[in-house]
Amino acid sequence: MSSSDHGMATETVTLDVRTLPPRQRHEQIFATFLDLAPGEAIRLVNDHDPKPLHYQFQAEHPGEVGWEYLESGPEVWQVRISRLAPGAASAASTEPYSDKKKLPVAASEANPTIPKFSLTTLGAEQRAEAQADRNGRSVRTIINVPDLRVIQIVMQQGARLAEHLAPGQITIHAVVGKLQVGAQGATVELAPGELVSFERAVPHDVEALEDSAFLLTIAAGPKGEFKPGS
Repeated sequence: MSSSDHGMATETVTLDVRTLPPRQRHEQIFATFLDLAPGEAIRLVNDHDPKPLHYQFQAEHPGEVGWEYLESGPEVWQVRISRLAPGAASAASTEPYSDKKKLPVAASEANPTIPKFSLTTLGAEQRAEAQADRNGRSVRTIINVPDLRVIQIVMQQGARLAEHLAPGQITIHAVVGKLQVGAQGATVELAPGELVSFERAVPHDVEALEDSAFLLTIAAGPKGEFKPGS
């Protein structure tokens, strides 16, 4: 999801769902959104923060939706929900694991049958990149095929990936340092050799408690939402 950095969309309808039964609200909002043309927007009026709706849009329409708060309570929330043209959203806006370099990671042994990669060698390169990065992190994609993406992320102490969604089942495997992973109000610390897994579309965040590296694996979602290189 992006905010207002894709330009001002034309509001075509104001949708006030406060009078609708809660079970009907999301259905009505999505039906209205799907009727929009690229560049058009809904002004949503609600009686609470529609954050769960934001997550649902991220999961079901990655990169297709602009999201901008116009009023944030305490009694009324208004959000401009715009339909973006294909390719309008940046990779970073829909997935924080964007590999800015997009350089192929060479296998440490040129074996076409069993390619082997050195996470240690790659990690040494990434530590220098993380030190130079304003967010204190480096992202390198190791494997990128239609059903699987494997990424190594190096983060300096204190660096954080804010709460976000992944478009498929994921695992986070600590390689170096210490991580804190949060999801749905709970947190867990990961030491090297420890791993957590999340189902598709579970909101989660990651913070480096020390200079750290972890291996992220993303499997394609059940409806083919994952797009390699996105």
